[in-house]
Amino acid sequence: MNPYKILSINKYPTKQDIIQAAAFAMRERKYDIKEIAAAQKELIDPIAGITQEFLQFIDLKSLRDRLDLTRPEAQTVSSLEYLSW
Repeated sequence: MNPYKILSINKYPTKQDIIQAAAFAMRERKYDIKEIAAAQKELIDPIAGITQEFLQFIDLKSLRDRLDLTRPEAQTVSSLEYLSW
């Protein structure tokens, strides 16, 4: 869920902007009221708002390209035998 997309607002909204955008989104009926309320709540909360700003606006593509995101091979019981006493 991208609260900025749901509320159709930019990166640095004020509390008043968020409330007005939520009211407008409810009138548009493009999203469910629960989704709109959750988006409003997330952006009004300072910590959740900063988290969403990081998740939605910081480009992590270059970092993702450098990371190895493959799953490690599955561990079996026999590979853990060295831990037994």
